[in-house]
This record gives sequence, C-alpha cells and structure tokens, in this order.
Amino acid sequence: MIFSKINVIGPLFLGLFLVLSAAGPSQAAEKKAKAFNVPPVDALVDYFEEIVFGSDVDPKYKLKVITKWTEKLKISVRGKPSKAVIAALQKHIQAVLPLAGIGAKTVKKDANLQITFIPKGGKINLGKKSITVTGPGCSFFSQSKEGKIYLTQIIVNNIGGDDQISHCLLEEFTQSLGLPNDSDNLRPSVFSEKDKLQTLTLPDKILLSTLYHPRMMPGMKRKQALLVARDIIGDYRKGMVLMVQSIKGR
Repeated sequence: MIFSKINVIGPLFLGLFLVLSAAGPSQAAEKKAKAFNVPPVDALVDYFEEIVFGSDVDPKYKLKVITKWTEKLKISVRGKPSKAVIAALQKHIQAVLPLAGIGAKTVKKDANLQITFIPKGGKINLGKKSITVTGPGCSFFSQSKEGKIYLTQIIVNNIGGDDQISHCLLEEFTQSLGLPNDSDNLRPSVFSEKDKLQTLTLPDKILLSTLYHPRMMPGMKRKQALLVARDIIGDYRKGMVLMVQSIKGR
C-alpha cells in the first residue's frame, strides 16, 4: 500500500457554511467579500455551468447530465512517483474528498480509480492508439452510466518537478470527480491552466460541494441542475462571505 487508508466522515466544511449562512451576510460583510474577491452568485453559477457542462476540447465531449461518483473510491497507484509526490497526492485526496462526502481506500486490485505515472519516453495506450510521453502533463478518462461514474484512470506524465506534478494531480483528481472542464473565467482556480495551485480556492470548494449536494442528483439534466445549483450556491456563498468576515477581521 503506497499511502494510508483514507476515511471521509462527510462534508463538514459545507456544514459550517450552512450554519453561517442561516443568518445571512450584512452589507459590511458583502463589502469585505468584494475586497477579498469572493465572486457573486451569478458568477459562481456561470462557472459551475462551464466547468460541469462545458468542454474546452471538443463540443462532443460536453456532459449532458450531472455526472458524479456515488460509491467509495478504491484507488490504486502504478509507476514510480517520488515520495514527495505520494505525500502530495495523499494530502490532496484528504483535502478534496470531504467536500464531496466520499470515502476512499487504497487497493492492490479491483480499483475503480487508477493513477498511473508514466516516465519520459513511456507510452499511454488509448484503445488502438498509443501516445509517447515527451513532456509534463496529466489527463484523465472516466466511464459513467446514468450520471454515475464507476471507473476513472488518471495518467500522470512523471516529468518535471514535484510541485508541478503535485498541481497536476490536484487538478486532474478534482476534475475526475465530475468537474471536467478547464476555464480561465474565474481566477485563481484549480480549473485554470494559468494557475498552478496546490490547494483549492474557496470558489473551487463551492463548485465541488455543490455538485455533491444531496439535491444534485446523478443524471439530472442541465436546465434543472442549474436551477438547483443557484439555490445551493446562494446558501454556500452566504456562509463563505461570513467566514471571510470572521477570518479576515471584524
């Protein structure tokens, strides 16, 4: 086993948001939120739509329904990542999964999420085609049915510094949970190719937690999902604004 078993109790981060949001933010809190670049609800909903239902690769890859994991992740790692990269991977998994309320464990076989590190000059097999690794980068491929993801493979080009690979892992792991698109429209963000982050931003956390809210059902169509997302994001943002007010000073 490459890293320890990961247990997720539930979306505690979101629970705090909901408790805070019950009172609603004051005008002073909203002003402070603007100063700290907390996006308005409309911007967050638009970003959710773009990340969940968009595709910067090809329109044919756009998701038509909400697609997410509904079962515990069984993770296996192949290849020869450095100890620093393994530590970063464990940190990312333990930081990201509580936002979705998903449990995870590492396995040696029968994985439903496989992370493969490919060395320079190695080949990635994609059906009848293969790609030779020549530079840094990551990608993922998922299979789903009726909006439920049941199998994912994350490919990591094991080239470059540990920090670069760590960022790549955070981005692809987060996207593989059902947030597949890239965008530069709300920065900084793990979904922007221009930002090389090691942690999710508050808007990133809201997007992931919105996707995994109990009201956001797998297979839900775009129009209905965006209506539901607006309600959820509105509540989460209130909590986030009050949290910023609390953390940054009264």
